[in-house]
Amino acid sequence: MRKLIIGKVEEGMTLAKPLLKPDGTILLAQGCKLSARIISRLSEWGFDSVIVDGDPQSPDEMIETSGINTQNIGMDELFAQIDKQFAKVETDEIMLKLKNALKSHISKKYSENDNKREERIQEISQ
Repeated sequence: MRKLIIGKVEEGMTLAKPLLKPDGTILLAQGCKLSARIISRLSEWGFDSVIVDGDPQSPDEMIETSGINTQNIGMDELFAQIDKQFAKVETDEIMLKLKNALKSHISKKYSENDNKREERIQEISQ
């Protein structure tokens, strides 16, 4: 699954999760192929992002899709949120390796320069 802002959604992509109205009614069902007309209406309907089929295209997109909040937080809080997301699968060796790889990637990428790290975390969260 990939969480994309409306501006990055392309014609032909397929919804991985249904789009719901505020009252819980399904507006577009899971599996719906997005046409140019639907994409142009998403913002009018109040959506700023959608979940589509496919694998995240970058580690940053993986973080966004995971539901981890990266806005205005430090590295310790980010790692705490990652730990929380992986808490139910701690006994799975592959998931543990994935969690550690994600934390290692974030640590290496953003610890080079604290200012660059904070700027990048802000970019990820937008």
